Amino acid sequence: MLLVASGFLSAQEVPYTVSISPEPPAAGEEFTVTILLPGSSARDVRAEEPNPSPNLEFIALSVSPAVIDVPDGSRPGSRVVYTFRAGIPGDQRLPRLEISAGEAPLRIGPLSLDVRPSGSLPPPPRYDWKAPRVVTRWQCFPVRLEPRTPATSGAENIEVPSTSGLSLDPAGGNAFVGIALEDGDLSLPSATTREGLRASEGVRIRARSAPKEIAESRAVGDFTLRLVRSGRDRTRAGEVLAVRVEVRGRGGLPILEPPGIRVRGPKGPLSLPAPVPISDIRIAWGTYEGMRGLEFRLAPGEPGEYTVEADPFTFLNPDTGELRTLRLSPLRMSVEPALREDSPRGNIRPRLEARIAAYAASAEPWGEAARLGRDGSIAAALTLLSGLSSPEALHVKGLLLMTDGDGVGALAALGAAERRDRWLPGLAETLDLCETTFGVGPRIRDRLPQPRIFIVLSIVFGGAGLASVLALRRRTRAAGIRHSSVSRMLSIAAALSILAAGASALERNVGYAIVAASDSFAVPSEAGSSEGSFRGRAGIIASDPASGWILLRFPDGRSAWFRDGDVRRY
Repeated sequence: MLLVASGFLSAQEVPYTVSISPEPPAAGEEFTVTILLPGSSARDVRAEEPNPSPNLEFIALSVSPAVIDVPDGSRPGSRVVYTFRAGIPGDQRLPRLEISAGEAPLRIGPLSLDVRPSGSLPPPPRYDWKAPRVVTRWQCFPVRLEPRTPATSGAENIEVPSTSGLSLDPAGGNAFVGIALEDGDLSLPSATTREGLRASEGVRIRARSAPKEIAESRAVGDFTLRLVRSGRDRTRAGEVLAVRVEVRGRGGLPILEPPGIRVRGPKGPLSLPAPVPISDIRIAWGTYEGMRGLEFRLAPGEPGEYTVEADPFTFLNPDTGELRTLRLSPLRMSVEPALREDSPRGNIRPRLEARIAAYAASAEPWGEAARLGRDGSIAAALTLLSGLSSPEALHVKGLLLMTDGDGVGALAALGAAERRDRWLPGLAETLDLCETTFGVGPRIRDRLPQPRIFIVLSIVFGGAGLASVLALRRRTRAAGIRHSSVSRMLSIAAALSILAAGASALERNVGYAIVAASDSFAVPSEAGSSEGSFRGRAGIIASDPASGWILLRFPDGRSAWFRDGDVRRY
């Protein structure tokens, strides 16, 4: 923006500055005349539309509050913006602009204007980047493309190229969320339209060095730390045990590093396998929120007491400038001796392997997963089944989880298979085997079959009733016989079948879940006591997840709140 005039009316004591952008404008191009009035309230400013001027088209006029830079700092004031379109190239004259601030009139102009020929320079950008000028490395911050004039349309066709040292994720419309990946001077790149035209100029952002205390965590935001044990309550030697460390909150979740863990068993520290990253991150209000963590899967070889400790986690709160270090109490677990072959779980392994082998002969997608599980690659088989929802695939998933010792996960998968096809061969026996062997459940079952069964019955009864009515009409015309009650009964049966189909469809909108953790009922509802563990119990989902919590109601009348990640839905 080029300053072209300034003035000070000593009688009225109203200072002002005038600027034109772009300077000079091109023929056919829009340009703005901006008058800044420091110390004047926008409510007291009045501006009149200018008189018509040859070769200059008036487009818009706006008055708004503004913070104006003056030699001794910044002052609140008001901004008056006139928008024109230049007609032909050459020397033009802006008409007089009539403005008043309170009781003081300002007469600005006429102003001389040199309009250059169109095409001699590219059109000016129509948007400006709005972002913080100074951030901290690894800090996330809101970024927005704002139109320079009210007449500019939205930025739905704007494309932003990638840039070194800075990440940008779309947040809807012309808003983005940025993260400073490096320190020093970073650049928000020039945005372009899909037609290749420049939509905005690039701007620079200065990223300060982050404190050395967060060099490992790279955590800038506001977070909490949680160490949880997922899966079964009771673990035996040789079985897989999963422990998760979770960082939850708001800030630079996509790039932070969760802390590691240390595990000590009866014979000393354990060596840990490579962890599996887990995350549940979303964009909200110009930042990231959710969870990022690591899951460690280990198989204790010896029975006894095990202690799991999370490393300290340090983060910087950019709002307060405070450095915080989170430390958690150790997680203590008991590992029982391995099962003998004549134990109940040892006895079911041959039966499970036989059913998995039967599915392995199938050419369907779940057949490949069954073959992987039969060969011992249970983790790879479960990954292959993660995108499948057919009853057979869910049955195979339940069999594999039972083989792996996860009774809660197996019951959730088998319950989901039962909701889709309760007559699937072998499913009922597998469900009973899961409940009796692992002590989970009982599951909650749908009372009605699938809606399609009742829809077929309604069509059959309706068609039979219609045929009966037609036959009776012929007989009535020939012999004067009164209508039989058969057609009425068939019509009633068809109506009842339609009602049953609707009731079955509503029943399937109800969600069920099984509790997978013993300590996840920390916030009980008003409906019952929270004493005792709900782990392995199935309940009805009574509320949508809110802020990571979900409400379950159990058949015995009790209800409790659970963390959304500590239940298995089916």
